[in-house]
Amino acid sequence: MVEHTATFEIESASDARSVSRVLDDLQNRLREEELEVREGETVINKMLEEFKTLQTNVAADSTGQLRVTYKDETSVE
Repeated sequence: MVEHTATFEIESASDARSVSRVLDDLQNRLREEELEVREGETVINKMLEEFKTLQTNVAADSTGQLRVTYKDETSVE
């Protein structure tokens, strides 16, 4: 398994807006996936709920760190 991580430092309102745009894009892609695949719908719905929670917290213009990790379980190191 190969793991890729991106870390976003949120130190200002501008940073929060940038991260919010990234989350918007990811959430839109998940919605598109939900339309294409109805099997496993509960998993996609749960992910959408988690992104909504993240967006709410980022929209509060608080400082912090967002770390996104992608695990490619089909790859071998």
